[in-house]
Amino acid sequence: NNDGLLDIYVCKSALGDPELRRNVLYINNGDLTFTEKAAEYGLDDPGYSVQAYFFDMDGDNDLDVYVLNHSSNMRESNAIKITQNKEGVVALAIPETYEYLSDRLYENKNSIFTDISEKAGVLNDAFGLSAVIGDFNNDGLPDIYVANDYIKPDRLLINQGNNTFIDKIEDYFKHTSFSSMGSDFADINNDGCFDLLTLDMLPHENFRRKMNAMAQNYDKFDKMTTYGLGAQYAINALQLNSCEGNFSNISFMNDIALTEWSWSVLLADFSNNGLKDIHITNGYVRDVTNNDYAKFKMDELQKKLIAKEISLLDWVQQIPSNPVSNFFFENQDNLTFKNTSITWNSGPAAFSNGSAYVDLNNDGFLDIIVNNIQSPPFIMKNMGRELTKNNFLSIDLKFTPKQINIGTIAKAYLSNGTILTEQYNPTRGFLSSSQHRLHFGVPENSTIDKVEIIWPDRKIQVIEKPELNQILSVAKNTTKNYIPEKLSYTYFEDVSKLLPKEALHKENYYIDFKREALLHHKYSEEGPAVSVGDVNGDGLEDLFLGGAMGHAAKLFLQNKNGSFIQNTLNDFEKDKEYEDVSSIFFDANGNGFMDLYVVSGGNERLANDPMYQDRLYINDGKGNFRKSENALPAFFSSGGIVKAHDIDGDGQMDLFIGGRITPGRFPETPQSYLFKNNNGVFTDVTSQWSENLTKIGMVTDAVFADLNQDNTQELILSGEWMPITVFKFINGKYINKTEEFGLSNKTGWWYSLLVEDLNNDGYPEIVAGNLGANSFLKATPQEPLTLHYSDFDNNGSMDAILSYYDGGVSYPVHNRDRLLTQMIMLRKRFTRYEPFAKATINEIFTQEELSKAKILEANHLKHTLFINNKGVNFNAQTLPPYTQISVVKSIQATDVNKNGRKDLLLGGNFYGTDAEFGRYDASIGALLKADENGNFETVPPAESGFIIPGNVRHIVPIIISGVKHYWIIRNNDASSLLKTKF
Repeated sequence: NNDGLLDIYVCKSALGDPELRRNVLYINNGDLTFTEKAAEYGLDDPGYSVQAYFFDMDGDNDLDVYVLNHSSNMRESNAIKITQNKEGVVALAIPETYEYLSDRLYENKNSIFTDISEKAGVLNDAFGLSAVIGDFNNDGLPDIYVANDYIKPDRLLINQGNNTFIDKIEDYFKHTSFSSMGSDFADINNDGCFDLLTLDMLPHENFRRKMNAMAQNYDKFDKMTTYGLGAQYAINALQLNSCEGNFSNISFMNDIALTEWSWSVLLADFSNNGLKDIHITNGYVRDVTNNDYAKFKMDELQKKLIAKEISLLDWVQQIPSNPVSNFFFENQDNLTFKNTSITWNSGPAAFSNGSAYVDLNNDGFLDIIVNNIQSPPFIMKNMGRELTKNNFLSIDLKFTPKQINIGTIAKAYLSNGTILTEQYNPTRGFLSSSQHRLHFGVPENSTIDKVEIIWPDRKIQVIEKPELNQILSVAKNTTKNYIPEKLSYTYFEDVSKLLPKEALHKENYYIDFKREALLHHKYSEEGPAVSVGDVNGDGLEDLFLGGAMGHAAKLFLQNKNGSFIQNTLNDFEKDKEYEDVSSIFFDANGNGFMDLYVVSGGNERLANDPMYQDRLYINDGKGNFRKSENALPAFFSSGGIVKAHDIDGDGQMDLFIGGRITPGRFPETPQSYLFKNNNGVFTDVTSQWSENLTKIGMVTDAVFADLNQDNTQELILSGEWMPITVFKFINGKYINKTEEFGLSNKTGWWYSLLVEDLNNDGYPEIVAGNLGANSFLKATPQEPLTLHYSDFDNNGSMDAILSYYDGGVSYPVHNRDRLLTQMIMLRKRFTRYEPFAKATINEIFTQEELSKAKILEANHLKHTLFINNKGVNFNAQTLPPYTQISVVKSIQATDVNKNGRKDLLLGGNFYGTDAEFGRYDASIGALLKADENGNFETVPPAESGFIIPGNVRHIVPIIISGVKHYWIIRNNDASSLLKTKF
């Protein structure tokens, strides 16, 4: 009621009688007594309430409130309910009533709260467990992020400034947690933008995960995305804010994604080094998701209960119960966190839920209180004062009549150049409220130059050079308006509006996992192919965009005004059943015109299908292409890449075609080819011109380049389960010289290549895009990923068992259900889940079975710069952490700041993953700027303007109206276009 005294609002749930569920409001009388006045204030909400979030939604200097409620029918909370309307449109069913179920928004007018939920647009029937209040779109208005358990997606309610909100979750987030629990909102990388962490319920280690994880169903996931429930995965989501309306989940990069059945999360600087750390509480008294219990015992107990042979308590006591530990993660800067649960002492195993931080002894270090079920709370004293010399500044915002403090933002400008940003909002985590102060940790040897306080009414107050190690009381004393700095893009401008509406790729619908249940990702979504060149001789660059199976390729001709028009070609339409995955413009027949070679790929058909035949289209010089029927040898291999080079020096461009996959028999090595050009007719000379190139691996990219200044171009290859591979042309043959170049020791899932002289010494470096670090899958030389493959069950199909390390032991990645889908014979060996959860691959298969299997390894998954040592060998240097947040599918070099050093542009992502651990979608592109010493630093996207989210396959340089642009090609999505400003 804004009288300067803290009141208490309590939410109620569970009970069936709504009158017994009414929330209560204890008004502080100022004498350590309270009076219940919920009905008088209009806040006696009878819903199934979880938590209340007070904030000033409309800037009128009083507190409104968002009450988080949940649905009452837990049994149906994971069901997808669809209905068909009178027009025949199928959509999610809408509940008949939102009474008691929906979240509620109450507007405060003169201390009377009015329910405006329906008018505000916040009605829903989700199972909310926590929420975050913050400005997600940088417009100065508080928005609401709602973390929902079960199948209904999280919501991001964007404040429209007129007491209404619109859910924009899919506009800002690529994917979210599935069973979202607690949440918190803080700036983890000191860029001034708040990041979000939501929790889920998958165990951290192999045994408990395989015992308790519910099988992830791809069909259900597909149905969820079809009917607007979004991409949700059973993982914690640490959503990095790009400051440009894009959030990217980077939780796997820091081993934060899986932390048990987690409840409350606190993001705060527990070590006072200027970086936000993470504390997570865990535990559920009964392992109700234990697979042996749920699949084999629960029905039996239910029948006994009905027959009155046991009581409900007897039943509950037969459900396994395992207390678990909580987690600490220390922020190591550069988007890196370290698990410090043991060294920081997260406490004994328990069933923890709510948590709050508070400096209990006023020593400047935040202590933590954790609530537990069936045991006393933890009061965790922070020993930072005794163990470090770090400092602090705590700010107590004093009460001022007609002034709201909740929602205040403070920025501390440190002497070392760091800017710390905090928001005053005590309600955070799960069912908890933390201390009512702003806390800044200040590292040793740093001071604070100034603190800016931005009050909720957007007035700014500046405190110059405050002393450290104090609790500073600040009352509002300013009339100055806060005017945020407007950033302008330095290097790139989005001009996608110039592209024709046809500039998009549409993928055909196919689920690879139906035929090969153990695949980690799809191989049917590798495209599209793209090539740039002047195909009609008008001096302007045109673009070819390949089609997926069932969709014709497209040719876009550039006009003098910089616009593009599609040139519709009959042969492209006739060949639309091919899957176009790679292409190249080159003069195949020596007539001076750009002809077109297109690689056929994909995984939809069986191996050796005629639709895997590549194609050559001959140009008439005007941009009209017709397929040549006899120019290529017959070969039916699912390819990945084509590159042209005059290998034999006869003045004609020969071809390398990299094999990508053996359809239906992953990971059998596909065939790669070398084709000699004989006046426009090509012959297979792979065996004559190479040694061991035919079955080199699952090739993803290739480059011809001279690595050692001997005037002969090497063939450099990337691929899955192989090192960056170099073939040197010696005496008329390509010989594998990977080991000699020092590249053989880093096997990875390499997807893209750039070969370019980056340090101006005349020798080209190799930049290689890999899987990245933001994945459940990790690999090191000591603990590599391994793939055992054989026909283990003798049914004629290939069985590929992917294994990873957990706690120093290698286990199969997939759970029991997935392996039984592929190999039913394992059911007899593992009749229950527990033995399988403990089993290594040596315990799943016999030694005789394993002796027949082949093994692949990957020991390095990070994107890497290989520095050329004067053509002798290469030294590996991992690219910066920001680039590691997703797969890199395309790399370009350019000099954005004209300092004579080539900078790097990277793009990627890959959506065709299984439903278990989530798609690779975190990247929005990266610009790495090189300094005079050749070191690369990441330019924030809000500064660079290089923002390319989505399922990017190619970053294509193209000159339009005399200016360099980059045409961004995506799988199953529209293209975009960036104009350079340098």
